[in-house]
Amino acid sequence: MVCTATQNVLFGVIGFGWGYVGFFDGAAPVTGERALRNPQYRRRLLATTMISGALMAVAAAPAFAQDSGEAEVEDVVVTGSRIVRQDFEAISPVTTVSSETIELTSTLTVDSLLNTLPSVVAGNTRNSNNSGGESFSTVDLRGLGPQRTLVLVNGERVPASSTTGVVDINTIPASLIDRVEVVTGGASAVYGSDALAGVINFVLKDDFEGAEISSTYGAAFEGYSPEFEINGLFGGSFANGRGNLTVYSSYYNREGTSQSELDYSRVSTAVIVRPDGSYGTAASAQEAIDNAALGGFTYLSGGSGTPAWGTVYNNALNPFRGLGAAVGATGNDNFLAGNYDLNCDSVANTTNYDSGNLSFNDAGELRPRQGSGFCAVPDRAAGSDRYNFAPDNYLIIPAERFTITTIGTYDITDDIKLRTQV
Repeated sequence: MVCTATQNVLFGVIGFGWGYVGFFDGAAPVTGERALRNPQYRRRLLATTMISGALMAVAAAPAFAQDSGEAEVEDVVVTGSRIVRQDFEAISPVTTVSSETIELTSTLTVDSLLNTLPSVVAGNTRNSNNSGGESFSTVDLRGLGPQRTLVLVNGERVPASSTTGVVDINTIPASLIDRVEVVTGGASAVYGSDALAGVINFVLKDDFEGAEISSTYGAAFEGYSPEFEINGLFGGSFANGRGNLTVYSSYYNREGTSQSELDYSRVSTAVIVRPDGSYGTAASAQEAIDNAALGGFTYLSGGSGTPAWGTVYNNALNPFRGLGAAVGATGNDNFLAGNYDLNCDSVANTTNYDSGNLSFNDAGELRPRQGSGFCAVPDRAAGSDRYNFAPDNYLIIPAERFTITTIGTYDITDDIKLRTQV
């Protein structure tokens, strides 16, 4: 009867929970509070509970493979990387450019390398002209200006190359760079206002051992602006590896390419609107005349309105008067009817030029200033007084650089390191 009671309780535990507990020993069933007050029944209840728990644990245990002939893995090796890459450690967005990337791209100048990064807006580069006072290469993060981008070498500030506080990044030899870390997030809280756009840290090679001599030659396009670089890198360790001395020297030369050397850049053209509404350029007054004959017009003037040969401006409060007769009396008939063309349309004006702005022709003679109409194209041969500045500018500026750098390091202790750079 005890076994029967135990079975009944077991089914109650597994199938239906603890809602009902009952024992049958041939007498009337004992349930509820009476059963719990009875020591005998409580001992039986404890025993059945323990048995139920053991059976449930066995039912929940995972099944193990029975086939002992399966192959067993003896060793599991987990490897990690000790390569220094700030991309995965810094809280600010960091881009790392390694020395391998510099070698694979055959980069000769640092600005050429950095300008390929999406966060960098091209500052002064080899294609810069009239750069507003800076005659060297700069870097500009997020277009906030080079004065808002902090340049570091091995974590230390680089002295400014001009009074504006901007650094010439081409003083940093590309072949000596181990890696470049570009922090594209603002770092002004740490470094100051000159790091508002971010920080660029050049980490140089300081543990080189051996000797390396290399040279690179190339050209921009179609053989224009050939550039050449030769550099040597020498280094060695001493004091059982606690110190290292690295010496680097290089020579770099790039020829310039003037805008006057190519047809499409020889003239600082005017912008025209064609009859179909599309935009184009006019490098001569005749091109603008032909476009107007078809129904187009000149949209923007080309060149500069401030010519090298000078302009005499008319004062409306005290204007010139009677220039035709007054200047003509000196033997200069450029102000007389039929002797000047204010529109550069090859049709001479039919009245005297008695008042207005003045300029000079190629012979240095005073004449009416001709800058309107088709004279908006800086075509000096057609009579325009607008200045064609294109021939005086470069498509690619020339450069020549000679560099010598010495880097020495010495580990005084495991935590203190002495470093010098010249």
